[in-house]
Amino acid sequence: MFAYCNFCEKAHNPWKIDKDKVTYFVTDKWDGSSRPPYSELNISMNVGDCVDDVLYNRLLVARHSGIPMNRFVFASQVHGDHIEIIDEDRLNKNSYSVIKASDGLITAQKELALVVMAADCVPVLLYDEEKEVIGAFHAGWRGLTQNIITKGVQMMNDHFDCNSNNIKAFIGPSIGQCCYEIKNKVIEAVKTSVPHYEQALKNTDNKVFLDLKKAVELQLIDANVERQKIIRSKYCTQCYSDTFYSYRAHSETGRFCASIALKG
Repeated sequence: MFAYCNFCEKAHNPWKIDKDKVTYFVTDKWDGSSRPPYSELNISMNVGDCVDDVLYNRLLVARHSGIPMNRFVFASQVHGDHIEIIDEDRLNKNSYSVIKASDGLITAQKELALVVMAADCVPVLLYDEEKEVIGAFHAGWRGLTQNIITKGVQMMNDHFDCNSNNIKAFIGPSIGQCCYEIKNKVIEAVKTSVPHYEQALKNTDNKVFLDLKKAVELQLIDANVERQKIIRSKYCTQCYSDTFYSYRAHSETGRFCASIALKG
């Protein structure tokens, strides 16, 4: 169920963070109730899957995380750059909450799980241990080139007095440079929005391939997040489509999720 987490017995904790302060996880695609082509642990309500199956999957993830379902907040995701700050007033007390037209969520509330979903795009989790502020962001090439990551760091600094130097970043599984060929429109957008973009582009046989995770890292560094505090997943979702959902591998498919929560 969990490809990355820091609350299970065999914890994968690359951040080396205090488990009493924060918990995070990235789901894989197994051990849920969704049927093909969404099998099995699809978290998205917007891909054509049975609503009851997705609800069961969300409840299952919540139960295993130890965080109540009514403390889960999902970004609805429109491949944009809109980010919402979440407080108690935004919560649906009877069920999980969905924040419309958003691709980024930030909070300082305790025991509140921020959730973004992906199937090749990059899930990014941010954590300021000193100020106890977290963020979850969804960045495909559109969100990346609209600078959602840079804006997220800036919002944490502006609204919660965070310092970029104290922020830790986890860049989750996404399509890798090995599989992500891009065309002129995307190439030009990357060149205008990603500092040192040449580090994220590769030319092979007159084709251009983008390293999305590297591009996110470059934007984080440009926002003064320290390189040594950035962890990048090694997984390409298309290469590992048996573990993670991948739109490019299977166009009709589900979504895995990445989540982070401050402990109470």
